[in-house]
Amino acid sequence: MNLRLTLYVRIHNLFATYLNLNCFFVPDDNPSAWMPLFYSRNSLHSPTHYESLFGKNQDRYRYNELNLERLRKERKAFVAKHRGFYDLLAPVVTGKTFHGFLATGSFVREPFTEGEISRQWTSLTGRRTEGGDPDFLDYARMALDTVVLSPPLLEGFKEVMEMLAGFLCGLADQRMAERLEELRKGPISHGLPHAVWMDFMLGLNQFRPRVTVGGVPNWWEQEELGITRYPTTVLAVTQPAPVLERWSTLKSMAGAARLQWEALKVAREFPETVAGKLEDYGALFVTSASPAKSKVQAKLEIRDRMEAIRRRLEKQTGLKLVAGAGSTLAPGVKLVESRLQAVLAMNLAASMGRSMVFYDEDAEKIQQGKGRGLRPALTWLRKAYRSGSPKDREAARAEFVRQALLYSHERQESLRAHLLEASYMLSGALSETGLNPAEAEGMADLMEARLLRASTLQEMLAAFRDGLDRVGSAGDRPAEGKRLARMEEAKGYVDAHFTQPLRLKELARKTGLSEPAFLRGFRRATGQGFSRYLQALRLEEARRLLRASSLSVERVAQESGFNSASYFVQSFKRATGLTPGAFRSRKNNIN
Repeated sequence: MNLRLTLYVRIHNLFATYLNLNCFFVPDDNPSAWMPLFYSRNSLHSPTHYESLFGKNQDRYRYNELNLERLRKERKAFVAKHRGFYDLLAPVVTGKTFHGFLATGSFVREPFTEGEISRQWTSLTGRRTEGGDPDFLDYARMALDTVVLSPPLLEGFKEVMEMLAGFLCGLADQRMAERLEELRKGPISHGLPHAVWMDFMLGLNQFRPRVTVGGVPNWWEQEELGITRYPTTVLAVTQPAPVLERWSTLKSMAGAARLQWEALKVAREFPETVAGKLEDYGALFVTSASPAKSKVQAKLEIRDRMEAIRRRLEKQTGLKLVAGAGSTLAPGVKLVESRLQAVLAMNLAASMGRSMVFYDEDAEKIQQGKGRGLRPALTWLRKAYRSGSPKDREAARAEFVRQALLYSHERQESLRAHLLEASYMLSGALSETGLNPAEAEGMADLMEARLLRASTLQEMLAAFRDGLDRVGSAGDRPAEGKRLARMEEAKGYVDAHFTQPLRLKELARKTGLSEPAFLRGFRRATGQGFSRYLQALRLEEARRLLRASSLSVERVAQESGFNSASYFVQSFKRATGLTPGAFRSRKNNIN
């Protein structure tokens, strides 16, 4: 093969398979013309889009100008930082002539923490971080999905960029080709996940099935992934479902991003093991035991490895973790079944309060002769919460969650539908515990609201668990259950009438409580103070009206429940960093 073609193919493969970064050539005689050489797989979701959204383009232009001035002067590659994100820039030079430069990014040196994302958001927008703000959550997802280049990996990538700059100037020699191979087999493939290998191995890409050659991994798989045989077992690791009052979507997302990053490094510490992402909430490992061992010995080896991986990740991340293992399949077989079993076992471990579960051993025990399938599990759940013991309830809940995950194939909206169906069914069971139908419906409505607000799978499971705990408490202690139901009925009234004048005294009277007792109970039921909860509902309605209508600001204030336009403007700006008019203009410009 022609040497220049070889160099191009090797550079292209590094960007397409591992680096997943935008790369542009910027000519010196026209620095506004950014010519794309390689595109990231998520190039339409980057920091620059949010800077444009919130009016920070001039800051970005100045940043680019300063980088160009430095490149012209120093004529060597360097890393620059803007608003928490990094770019790598390399000059394109022949002799004394500066032709322009290469720019690639954005990336980070390690995953963002919850606090870093919050501070960057406030700096960018002037707004406080709010878990229910869709713009903020989109920004957080973008930040946490940004490529992470650790120091050894960044040094190797810098060499790639310098060789690409030389290649554009006509340089090509055998040493460049050899060095690209060394980087591929070394820091780059060791520090980043392969773009498609895990999906192929798990059978998640039906249009490009894996092809095995005599049951032995291809040469590049052995070089890049460090395996000598195909994996046979899937392990899944995640954080347990959170306690809602001490959790946030951002905390869950940041913890998962850290877990996934550390998983890539930890997998290299164990033989025949490769790590990948489990959606946006966990990590997957594919591995295999020694083929020379018996079936029992092989299972013990996998068990020991899973526990060692879980403990190592807990130490590296500082998170409490649970793990699940799927069945062991034949080498070279698609691992889609083992993956599903591993995820089910992992979620069973979380719901049962255990550190790890083997699907083959433990999932079958949960059945306890109650019948298989989602319908029998739902029937068992209803019976357990109507007249069962706490132990029966726990077992029934674990089985229903298992079946719901199985039937939904981890699709969030499908899982949400199954959990909502269970919440509706339980409202009927509640009425048989001594609660009147309205009180039972109020508890079911609260569970429904929390399930609808949940934005991650783990938050859905946490909301479901929390709702079932309340149902169980109502059954065990009818008086406490009635008080809780009345509070949830009051919350439902607030949700339905927040645009109208609401008086604390009247709401307290509806629940049969004093005003201080009502305020304490409302905070316990919702996790927020009454005034803050009410204002959050009104501000969200105001955002909706500003996006979807041409109503005046005064009319938006009235329709949202604010009795003063000036107070509405102050509250809106305090919450979003923008006046209502500026918020509407910005949304219209984006649209």
